[in-house]
Amino acid sequence: GGLVEHANIITPTTINSYHLEKASEALASARWGASSLRDELARLVRAYDPCLGCATHAVRITVEVV
Repeated sequence: GGLVEHANIITPTTINSYHLEKASEALASARWGASSLRDELARLVRAYDPCLGCATHAVRITVEVV
């Protein structure tokens, strides 16, 4: 056998990150109290089940409660 010269690894989190971002935006645009929104966003992220490394670096969610 030979050596692998190139590999393109696409992780499930990479595939799901776009959809997680859009779902988070939709959830955040609904009227929630700050603690309820935080809880619902946490539940949403867990539903997409990102691995710890990916969740730390790939999923960026900024929430400003007004």
